Amino acid sequence: MSSFRPTRICPHRLCRPLHLISGVAGLLAIMAVASEALWILGLMAVGVLFSFGIYHLVHRQSMVDTVREEVEETVIVTQRPSWARAAAVVHVLWTLFILMTLASVLAGQSSEGWEEPPTTAGLLGSIGFGVALMLVTEVVHQRAARVEVRAERTAA
Repeated sequence: MSSFRPTRICPHRLCRPLHLISGVAGLLAIMAVASEALWILGLMAVGVLFSFGIYHLVHRQSMVDTVREEVEETVIVTQRPSWARAAAVVHVLWTLFILMTLASVLAGQSSEGWEEPPTTAGLLGSIGFGVALMLVTEVVHQRAARVEVRAERTAA
């Protein structure tokens, strides 16, 4: 058996490797496109801010507090198998989307449209779509893990 221990961020054993793959592919795609259009970096900064806000809204605590709980082992996280599988499916879809974006950018198929920022409606539509997907991702992750506060150990 492996030493997998579910967490709020990685409730399924496939989440951690999918986070790594999509994170590296996403950074490569951003670096490849940002050299041609600096507005992409601004859009990514907005996305990061929205992701922190959505996480805080869904989980009712910051990402830093979640990591602190995991490091200090002050909570017990129990996996809900069906929701954890749903979280893994969401990660697979995100990873495929990011890998297809990276392949498209590296192939140079869509680089003509990167020089100019999109219209206001296109920009707001992209942000809205990203926010909706992030919200679905976080809600599924929140449902995938049952979190219980560990009982305090009394010092004798």
